[in-house]
Amino acid sequence: MLRKLAPRECARPFREDGGLTVLACLEPGADLLRQVRDLEEAEAGLKGEVDFYLAEEDCLGVLRQSYQVAGTPTFILFQDGREVDRRIGRLSQKDLEHFAIKKTLAPNAQPVETEEDGAPGLDVDDNRAMVYLPSEMTLEQSQNLKREMTPLMVKAPVANVVLDLSRVHRMDSSGLGVLVHWNTQLATYGKSMHLFRASAPVRKCLSIAALSDFFHYLETEDDLNFLD
Repeated sequence: MLRKLAPRECARPFREDGGLTVLACLEPGADLLRQVRDLEEAEAGLKGEVDFYLAEEDCLGVLRQSYQVAGTPTFILFQDGREVDRRIGRLSQKDLEHFAIKKTLAPNAQPVETEEDGAPGLDVDDNRAMVYLPSEMTLEQSQNLKREMTPLMVKAPVANVVLDLSRVHRMDSSGLGVLVHWNTQLATYGKSMHLFRASAPVRKCLSIAALSDFFHYLETEDDLNFLD
């Protein structure tokens, strides 16, 4: 059963026993009932393996501060009480189930540590490499990401490299420069780069720099499947 997160519970940790929890941050609107139905069906489909919480409207102010929720709908995945992934934008039942059971760093991912987030990594499937990027891509983080991740992406035995940008909340010109560098480098090796679920801050930076049309975008899990 979909649980509602009351204001007094907003600051408490989620399942510190190693379990998975999805926190859905939604606002009242035309799609609210449909999104709640998708959440309920996703929870039922996962047969209790993942706890789903719906943040009530009164919680959103607190969550914007404590979890840097920049917009709605936002879905945050916790494991062992710690955030491991997030998605921004409406998700179908299928997308929710996939998001909930696929942790940010797969067991064979090769992590690159950063001071801020510690979450970037690379997960190689049969036909694509999924690169998970941290919440900030500014001067400090970008140089480290460029140095460490470029060789991993170039050496990955796949034709498609997908950058998951859904969690990026801060990006500056150095972060944009890294995206352009990766796109150019991968093209020289015969690989295609795709931006997956680029967050609003990323899209804003791309628009300001007149680079919106420079990249190829993927929005849903179905878009990813077309790469297979």
